[in-house]
Amino acid sequence: MSLLIRKLFCLFVLNNLILCSLTAQIPIPVRGIVAVLTHEQKPVKVFSNFKFDTADAIIGIGFSDSTNITYDRFSFIIDNEQDLNELKKSWKFKEAETVSDHRAFSLNFVRNKEIKNVSFIFPESNAIVTDKGCFAFDTVLLSKLHAKSPLAYNVHADTVSNKDFLRFKDSVKAKPSFLFLKEPEMLYEGSFDITIKAGSKISPENIGQTIFKRCDNAKPKSVFKVYSKEDGKTYLVRGSQFLFEQFSDPDMEKSVWKPAVYIIKSYWRVN
Repeated sequence: MSLLIRKLFCLFVLNNLILCSLTAQIPIPVRGIVAVLTHEQKPVKVFSNFKFDTADAIIGIGFSDSTNITYDRFSFIIDNEQDLNELKKSWKFKEAETVSDHRAFSLNFVRNKEIKNVSFIFPESNAIVTDKGCFAFDTVLLSKLHAKSPLAYNVHADTVSNKDFLRFKDSVKAKPSFLFLKEPEMLYEGSFDITIKAGSKISPENIGQTIFKRCDNAKPKSVFKVYSKEDGKTYLVRGSQFLFEQFSDPDMEKSVWKPAVYIIKSYWRVN
């Protein structure tokens, strides 16, 4: 396998892990084998492109899996510039083939309490996956970081609307024990139901397509989706409030507007 293909594969794995961690807060299952390449190579400094300052931190947190086994025994926080730059200089590893294991330990680069970059360590596979690729990793390094800067934390779950999200984020950032939160993918402002009026001449097999066309004709400024509900007579439209206000069809009846709500998971330091 060529070097380019290996790197693309590793980046593909990382992208899927990040997407899942930011939306569902769990790592996706990955299978494979990790092995250091045998040809001569120079170790890569995985944080060489980071420029740390006093507002930065790297926070290591273990995900739980279906058996509730976690790597919280490694959890740590580095929040001073000197130690961050020492990590930048000393963390250099040789490239590896691929990763395995379904349990990951996340490294969250946080600036002003907002996540800027996420990398993943697979302790059982002795691998680290960053935006530079996949590398062999010695888990002893995590034990040393935990011993020096241990982190005890808990997770809060709050339900907010997308209109209230910025206000919620500002309110928690002001609290000293707040570490960071995982922002959900807020694609939709809300939703509304569509039902077909009695006597409509729209054929049942064309209802979904017709609703989609009516939505598209409203020229919404953001993404929307149309779903068929289990009763087969009602359709759910997710999108913007503008779309709701513009949607109109003499054969269809729309319900009231329902603003979207999201579950926000935030991480807090326990003293």
